[in-house]
Amino acid sequence: MGITNDEAGGFLSQLPHMMSELHAASDGSDIRHDRASTPSAFVEQPRISLVLAVQPRFWIRFLAGHEMDYAETGLGPRTLLVVIRDRRTQYRAEQPSRDARDDYRATIKRLLSSYAAKLQAADLSREILTFTPDAQKQFKATEKWLNEEAQSGGVFATIRPYANRCAETIARIAAVLHVIEGRVESAIQLDTLLHAIAIGRWFALHYLDLFEHTGIPQIERDAQAILKVLQRRAVSYGPEWMPKSTLRQYLPTSDDLRSDLGRVEEALNFLLRRNVIMTATGTRADRFILNTTSPHMAG
Repeated sequence: MGITNDEAGGFLSQLPHMMSELHAASDGSDIRHDRASTPSAFVEQPRISLVLAVQPRFWIRFLAGHEMDYAETGLGPRTLLVVIRDRRTQYRAEQPSRDARDDYRATIKRLLSSYAAKLQAADLSREILTFTPDAQKQFKATEKWLNEEAQSGGVFATIRPYANRCAETIARIAAVLHVIEGRVESAIQLDTLLHAIAIGRWFALHYLDLFEHTGIPQIERDAQAILKVLQRRAVSYGPEWMPKSTLRQYLPTSDDLRSDLGRVEEALNFLLRRNVIMTATGTRADRFILNTTSPHMAG
């Protein structure tokens, strides 16, 4: 079962009030909703999934108030996220991609139509899926690797709650692929599992991109964003003085840093105090350059 919303900006504010119910539904707990004037609703072991699309600025605003709860004890470990940083970096879909998309949509439409017909005829049954022996061996190896990388020093150490659920997520993705591919056997094949692992890895890296800095103060995140701009410019053109106005043009727009002059100035002062950057004097005091001799540059 899935809940989808492609305009989730207005939906996010409700999530904190629904987290406990969504946790239970995601984990397969029964749902019962009693109503006074209409029949009660009951769903047995639903395994609900959320599919939400949201603009970056609404997402950043939501995380500002709920990041720790979401990432560590909330919906975060149960959510598959994709980060779209800049539309200009997306490539135009070529014909094979469009064909694959159309085939996928046709398959989903056929599956939903079949499900609707069975629902009306009360002819629904659940089939338990398993792994073939070679797929089971691969799944155990993947699960072991995920557990190791979730420990201190591992790739996913900063998003451990999410990593701890990755194996389950991969199994769910494999089951979905098994059904979409029209497999009639009840055992998921190794090739299907490998595709699911690749998809799970892709989502995990996106999640890492969002939450690897969870708990770091905003001023340090802003300073890191400014530092990345100066470092990229230094790599491309060599160390050079950059006016504050030019620097702001290269800052990301997703969290409003570029438009918030106060945050930019606080972050610049933070970097100056740490001796990571230097500022010009006199009439050019609004220009900044990397301090290549700073011991902090390694970080």
